[in-house]
Amino acid sequence: MKKVICALMAAIVFVGCTPVSTPVNNEVPSSPSSSSSSQSSSSGTESTGSSGSSSEVLDMIRDDLPSGSEAQSSSQPAPMPEQLPDETAAALELPATLATSNAGYGIELLSPAQYDSSLDAQRSGPRGFLGMDVFMLRQNGKYAYANENGKIITDFLYDADVWWGADGGVIPVSRDGKQGIISAADGREIVPCEYDFASAVFCGNGLLEVCKGEQTKILNADGSPRYELERGDQFCVIGDSEFLLQDGMLRIYSHKDGSLITNFACEDLQVAARTALGDEEDAATFQVNGKWGICDSDGNVLMSPVYDNALYYISDYITIRKDGKCGIANYKGEVVVKPEWDDLILGRDSASVCRDDKWGVIGDLDTGELAIEPHYDFVTAFTSGYASFERGGKWGIMDREGNEIVAPQYQNQLYIPEYLERGYFQVMGDEGFGCAGILHQGEMILPTDHYIWGNRLNGYANEEEPYILFSTPRDKYGFFDGTGKIVIDAQYDILNSFIDGKEVAFASKDRKILLLDRQGKTVLETVFSDLVAFNPKTMVGVFQYTNEAGVTKACLAKVTFPK
Repeated sequence: MKKVICALMAAIVFVGCTPVSTPVNNEVPSSPSSSSSSQSSSSGTESTGSSGSSSEVLDMIRDDLPSGSEAQSSSQPAPMPEQLPDETAAALELPATLATSNAGYGIELLSPAQYDSSLDAQRSGPRGFLGMDVFMLRQNGKYAYANENGKIITDFLYDADVWWGADGGVIPVSRDGKQGIISAADGREIVPCEYDFASAVFCGNGLLEVCKGEQTKILNADGSPRYELERGDQFCVIGDSEFLLQDGMLRIYSHKDGSLITNFACEDLQVAARTALGDEEDAATFQVNGKWGICDSDGNVLMSPVYDNALYYISDYITIRKDGKCGIANYKGEVVVKPEWDDLILGRDSASVCRDDKWGVIGDLDTGELAIEPHYDFVTAFTSGYASFERGGKWGIMDREGNEIVAPQYQNQLYIPEYLERGYFQVMGDEGFGCAGILHQGEMILPTDHYIWGNRLNGYANEEEPYILFSTPRDKYGFFDGTGKIVIDAQYDILNSFIDGKEVAFASKDRKILLLDRQGKTVLETVFSDLVAFNPKTMVGVFQYTNEAGVTKACLAKVTFPK
């Protein structure tokens, strides 16, 4: 369990795909069929039609490539609403004044309060307010979509069994039980609602995936065909290359012109994601004869397939396993830590390693040099120069030289989050993940019965966001800074992180939607009882209004800023 929690706290990203193999020759593929997943997924369907000859398939790919090969709708500006939609009989009368502000903020109404719209009750963690590129509104049991500017771009035609949101400028939609894809800018139909499944999430590079019966297809951004897939095939995008695993052969195509770059004899493939801690391009780990290697997006073999498994990247390093032992390779495929450890957890610039049930730390990943000898029950990799360790069932903190800064005295694990300043530590509480306190120089600044949610909620805040969201045992929310000092009191029923570039945050108190500045001052108080979702770029949102009779309806509205 410790390892699982450590992996979560380190934000490790590992995405499944399927392996490749050693280069064989430059033969043209017999038929690019595949299954999809931008991070790699296998097709569970079989193509019912003929996939055609290899030359026909490649011609089809080249001919059908849209200019730029990016989702056309994502490059077009979303239309603005011209006027309020017509009012229906279900509309609630709104107060003449929608908001009050002493700082120049305001609310611009974009539709009557006449729609039904609700939150996804299945989300975990603090509820927050969803950040969305598009908005769903319900009327008479059917849904319409509004774009990021608040213009309603479709009629009320759609079912609600496809998730909120857009990806790559398009929206997967459902109508009468069948799925299709529309433009998130203007609602035009890109893929008709005639498929069992339609998505823009899994492929990447503006590609779309659709399935009907036993047939799966990868489409270009304009809806034209690109690949037909058969059961068991795998398809993924890495960088500007498209990986297609079919019949034991991995073929790599250029996304730009559809040309074949190279091919590999291959049994399985996985995307080794490197984007968790930087912008480095992902790589592929591939399997030949049951062993794993690494190749880059052009198919160049970085590491020969001799390992039992290649697991996950953290920045420039990846874990490897051979003969039951763990080691580390760098992004070039060079082994920097020999596979000689029973277990290993990779960090950003160090790794905790285990031998004979005792844990230590490799302090330099390029040399494999041990900083902490393996004689602890458990020890994490270093973060900000510190590591958390367990000895005799108690937890403490040590520095890179092995000095025990905090003696092992705590029942639960201590963490060193990067959003806390140096020397401030997080002590896990007893109430599950997220329950924690803040420790500094032996003093508990924040009690361990509080929940610490971090400095990014729904992805709105910048990674350098200095305010950290927390909640009390009574589910009231506030912010503290990197020293554990409370900067905004925990008095809000719902609270979002500050919006990047806007220096304001949405909050809810006493069933009123508010806007706060960094001093905790209310700069805008609205008449709305809830905020279903909003776009952090345009500040358009779906706001709910509840009248005195307790009737609730939603409207589209936009927060305006001081001039």
